[in-house]
Amino acid sequence: MSGELHVRNLGKSYRQWGSEWRRVASWFIASIAPREEHWVLKDVSFSIGPGEAVGIVGQNGAGKSTLLKLITGTIQPTQGQVQLCGRVAAILELGMGFNPDLTGRQNAYHSAGLMGHSQADIECTMSDIEAFAEIGEYFDQPVRTYSSGMQMRVAFSVATAFKPDLLIVDEALSVGDSYFQHKSFDRIRQFRDEGVSIMLVTHSMGDVRTLCDRVILLDNGRVIKDGLPDEVVDYYNAIVAEKENAKLTIEQRREKSGWLQTEYGTRQAIVESIRLLDAQTGADVGMAAVGQELVIETKVVLAADLPKLILGHRITDRTGHTVWGTNTWHTRQVLENLVAGNKVTFLARFKCTLGPGSYAVSFGLVSSDTHLENCYHKVDNPLVFDVMNADKPTFIGTSWLDISFGINVETHLSITPLRIAIISTPRSGNTWLRYILAALYGAEQIAVHTPDEIDWQNLPQGNLVLQMHWHRTPEFTKILRQFGFKTVVLLRHPLDILISILQFSPKEPQTARWLEGEAGDESSIHGFMPTSREFLEYATGSRAQALLNISVEWCCDPEVIVVRYEELVHDTHATVAGLSLRLGPPCIGIADVINRNTLDVLRPTITNSHFWQGCPGHWHSLIPSEIALSIARAQCAVFDALGYECNPDISLQSTEAEMKWRNLCR
Repeated sequence: MSGELHVRNLGKSYRQWGSEWRRVASWFIASIAPREEHWVLKDVSFSIGPGEAVGIVGQNGAGKSTLLKLITGTIQPTQGQVQLCGRVAAILELGMGFNPDLTGRQNAYHSAGLMGHSQADIECTMSDIEAFAEIGEYFDQPVRTYSSGMQMRVAFSVATAFKPDLLIVDEALSVGDSYFQHKSFDRIRQFRDEGVSIMLVTHSMGDVRTLCDRVILLDNGRVIKDGLPDEVVDYYNAIVAEKENAKLTIEQRREKSGWLQTEYGTRQAIVESIRLLDAQTGADVGMAAVGQELVIETKVVLAADLPKLILGHRITDRTGHTVWGTNTWHTRQVLENLVAGNKVTFLARFKCTLGPGSYAVSFGLVSSDTHLENCYHKVDNPLVFDVMNADKPTFIGTSWLDISFGINVETHLSITPLRIAIISTPRSGNTWLRYILAALYGAEQIAVHTPDEIDWQNLPQGNLVLQMHWHRTPEFTKILRQFGFKTVVLLRHPLDILISILQFSPKEPQTARWLEGEAGDESSIHGFMPTSREFLEYATGSRAQALLNISVEWCCDPEVIVVRYEELVHDTHATVAGLSLRLGPPCIGIADVINRNTLDVLRPTITNSHFWQGCPGHWHSLIPSEIALSIARAQCAVFDALGYECNPDISLQSTEAEMKWRNLCR
């Protein structure tokens, strides 16, 4: 399935032969071994399923970068294999390969081309890359004038402009300033929510907990743990401490509550008990209230003489994110010169400003401000409690703020009008949808052929519905955004569109103005049938392709609202209701608008057959299979981009199709 990654017994070694002759001889004589052999990765096996997010963590030198290079094909393995399914995008070294003398836009074209994307796809997405990078006019300036943060913005925008099946990310969520880091993180999270498989290599344990369903821990080139994020992250923190403290032992256990406990330390000082108490009564607390005064009581006994002792606490939420943490080093309450047998009780008093949910308290006994040096006893999540909101106003999140609103109402506030642009291939149902939306929102209507026909600076003050058949150019897209238009594109089966053009164009001379006559007009098919050679030449030619590509260009924009004509006909009410959720609350009832704007009601109102048949799939009974398949082959890119298939009626004869055509055109 797309998005799958299978790694089997993967390994990479670097060998020293002593001489070039010895290395060449080893190709022919198996018994000749290298003088030295260093395995940086060995016997690594794991799989990533479709839609799964997996983190790869480990210390520097664990083999993470080598693993990525093997998976992406940068280097070849010494043993094992990698199997990738679907389209893969790798974000490894952002900005590598950028030419400093080229502009950001030129580098974006070049980099996206090297990633295997077509010129048409890059053109279609370039405005999105520019918008996501947010570097303004610098996008068309040489990269040598950029700051490092600006270069990272452009590189990340290019790398994530096209949705892959599998995304491999290596420390890319730390690019740029904090605002762009959040923006980058949101895009990766959006990919995950859309079912993209993700492999995240990072040192940020917070990113791992947030994004990943599973985490793999590498150490010395081998997989030493593969499991849930909290389990692996806590174990990773423990082995980091273990390498600094040779006497540490690590234990992990999952409690019935689902919380994972990770325990390690030298045991030179031991926490005997940890309790959560009510500050007023001293009673144990399992369910705390927002705003309640609480105390964490921690009793410690010393098993050895210690020059310094520091207690640290951390509170985490159910997802493992740290809500709060500190220690007695930072509060300047370091205990010194303690002897074996001493018992110490720590009382940490605080007001519960946590939001409703489940939380855990962790502790650590150390000799400084970090658990990496002299970690005596550390346990993650030994004390679990819940928080409820009993008497505070409803709020969300993990923190309660004692907040009140000051409200100042100004009268005569201007209301921003709703502006809708319906831009699609002709004969896709655009006029019908324009009538419906204009009635739904009490909007004025404008239908033109080109952007130049509109006085953009003097648009109507109220709600507006604009209809046009025009290419998605950067200039036109910028104008629509500048004047606050929400864009809607209608998709319809290409063969239904071509049949409708064949019937409609002889009755309406304005069709010659579609795209200002780009690649010709429709005069060559006037008076002909769907079985004719003239129709086949038109339908497979550049004029039809130019018209069909209008919807293709617009539907790839993630900000555009896409509606299928077939769904609009099949269930008009549900489709319009879904559309109104994206556009805004309608002015009048949807059912009333639809009843007054059905195709049967509108058809008699216009004499040029504007609302001709309107039946999805009409082409099946009008275009013989041989002609239909020829058109589909010629316009295969359009069919693929719009998501339509060509499945003609192979029993349909030309004479039967011609008879049905004559009956329909009477």
